Amino acid sequence: MPGGVIVGWVSDLFGGRRACVIGVFMMLLAPLLWAFAIYSDVMPPALLLVLLGLMGILVGGPNNIITSAVAADLAEHPSLGDAKSLSTVTGIINGTGSIIAAFGLMVIGPVEELGGWTAVWYLLIACVLTSAALLSGKIVKEVTGRE
Repeated sequence: MPGGVIVGWVSDLFGGRRACVIGVFMMLLAPLLWAFAIYSDVMPPALLLVLLGLMGILVGGPNNIITSAVAADLAEHPSLGDAKSLSTVTGIINGTGSIIAAFGLMVIGPVEELGGWTAVWYLLIACVLTSAALLSGKIVKEVTGRE
């Protein structure tokens, strides 16, 4: 929940540029995941807890914004017809996210068995970078104002 509030607040500060804020949060998340991949075995527990909390904010914030504000934006798109489609669009976004999360959980076990927890952290880095790449078109549109 704190992540959603923080992302929403920062997004409001920057004129509602949600994609840009989400992209920045994901780019902040990647180095933290890398630090976990390299140093999690030797970090003191207090630092691990702080970093896990920070990573929760960096993951949860964009997730909350995507499933709420972005769904509302999509529902208002003229190609959908009317605003009554908000719940359908939100359901599709949440359902797709749940399916992908379930698939990810099925992959983590075998990845951990093959390469240890370091491989899992690198898998998560790849997922974050892929998400940022997929969001890059929207980020460019927000920054330049062009389609």
